[in-house]
Amino acid sequence: HLYNADKLISGNSITDFYTLKLTGGKKLMTIDASAVWLDIGIDHLLTDENVMLVNNPDPLALIYSTGFISSREDGHLQRKTNSTSIYSYPLGTDLSDFRMRPIDFIPKDNHENIFGARLVNNKATEDGYSLAEKSALVGELNPLYYHHLYHPEGTSLTDVRFYYDESEDEITETIGHWANQWSTLNNVVNEGVTGIFSSLLLSDYNDFNERPFILGSESDFIYIPNTFTPNNDGQNDFFQVSFEEDQLINFSFFIFDRWGNIVLEEHHPNFIWDGIYNGELLQDGAYIWKMSYQLKETNKLVDQLGHVFILK
Repeated sequence: HLYNADKLISGNSITDFYTLKLTGGKKLMTIDASAVWLDIGIDHLLTDENVMLVNNPDPLALIYSTGFISSREDGHLQRKTNSTSIYSYPLGTDLSDFRMRPIDFIPKDNHENIFGARLVNNKATEDGYSLAEKSALVGELNPLYYHHLYHPEGTSLTDVRFYYDESEDEITETIGHWANQWSTLNNVVNEGVTGIFSSLLLSDYNDFNERPFILGSESDFIYIPNTFTPNNDGQNDFFQVSFEEDQLINFSFFIFDRWGNIVLEEHHPNFIWDGIYNGELLQDGAYIWKMSYQLKETNKLVDQLGHVFILK
């Protein structure tokens, strides 16, 4: 039990604690350590460049209220897991701006694993992960912070829950992952508000060869107009879908009238439509469109519905 003022967890060899409880002040690690039970309460454990391992797979083996664990360089918090329960990682930092952004790992099976995590409280570009180097499918990336995630032991799939602050984090649509450049990940859903945070859930994941993960948004690389005016006045006479063609495969686009008849069918993305069906210009009104395609980069299948108005 480390009471009161700041203290070091140090020495010439790793200390394996049975129960380690922190009360008061900041506790700084100068060497790797482990604990069967770790209770940080309301306090701050700074692992620095070292690793703290909670080697008890009980999900309740890490105890905290408003306390947090911070790390630098390649230091991080690790936890052993052997169940499909929620394993919490109370990550925060007091470097630069104070910030808490926890992570949950929820393994998909009962096999033994070790998962690790660290909050990096600075712009990813400063660490060599340029925010400008990104897939065409990526929109904006969070400039405030990012996370390093680890999977040093085991092969299980896991869900990962990323908590964020709606009042501070403006870019919260999806999760990006660095692998030579930033790419957005599939299987991400916004869970809304959970306690004092909101959260994004990344499902069935197991690619931790590259550590950086970041809040991001998806690029609006497709533009579909909702109105066109085929009256030959030289302005907005044609309907055309605009996007980056090299991002798509297996493209199809259909437009239906109010009775469900197909008035346009296209399978090449660079089509232009003048509103003609069976040799005649269609009447004014709303028409339903359906678009399907596959993202070349991720093989994700996308189906979209919308409407377009013809106004002569």
